[in-house]
Amino acid sequence: MLNALSLSFSPGFIPGLTVGVNRIFITNWKLENLKYLGRLFTTSHANDISGDGEDQKASLFANWRFPTAGFEIYGEIGIDDFTSDSISNPFHTAVYTVGLKQNIPIFQFIQKHTGTLKSELILEWNNFEMSQDFQLQWKYSGYYSHGKIWQGYTNQGQLLGAGSGYHGNSQFLGYKVYYTRGSIMGFYHRSCPDNNYIYNMAVSTDASYPSKTSKDYYAQYRTYNAWGLQWAHFVTKSLKIEAEYVYMFLASWLYGSELKNGSNSQIGYRFSLAGKYNF
Repeated sequence: MLNALSLSFSPGFIPGLTVGVNRIFITNWKLENLKYLGRLFTTSHANDISGDGEDQKASLFANWRFPTAGFEIYGEIGIDDFTSDSISNPFHTAVYTVGLKQNIPIFQFIQKHTGTLKSELILEWNNFEMSQDFQLQWKYSGYYSHGKIWQGYTNQGQLLGAGSGYHGNSQFLGYKVYYTRGSIMGFYHRSCPDNNYIYNMAVSTDASYPSKTSKDYYAQYRTYNAWGLQWAHFVTKSLKIEAEYVYMFLASWLYGSELKNGSNSQIGYRFSLAGKYNF
């Protein structure tokens, strides 16, 4: 059973600002669990054996646009399972996203030969790593999973959440140019999708454990570095075609272990072509 609530507010005395809150519950299908449909928050522990096995997430978000300057800034901070730990440490299980967009004028001589052009710089930073107070507590599976709701936030194996990763951090930098019938964007995307794997290895270890620099323990952060180009073009008002090319460098693919060729990195390429028609 999954239910969610989202509230937002745009104050008239601060033009361009929107603030809000999100709350989501996931629990077992039982008649008594209908109580969660109208509940804002609950303080029962996520791994309480005597409980219903409910899992909850909550977040605060804000978006502020400055049309005159062509600038927009946004962010969201969320916590997993509000407990007493969240009171003593407000960053316990905290995750966040911050980003900005800035319009950049196109040179006049380019405008003269190409028609109306607009462009923007896009920057976004995501963090889904476990808070480090878990080093003194227990292993934490991550924001999009749960100790008793085993399937987590998934649909037929597909994670419902941030596309940039689920237990790590990522940074995105893009420059996008809009023309009359479409857009072109060049971007760089760095992602460490599962840093929690390494952090959880250190939980409950002591000085007797093998050195963190030894081959038995040492693990590097798996990192995806992607450089790409995206193109979208409206052939007609109803027909849209899209193309993308990405070059990827995957560092520490096996978390410190070496591949057969003696390296711990891989290089990949991706090309996609898609079409969309609106009836």
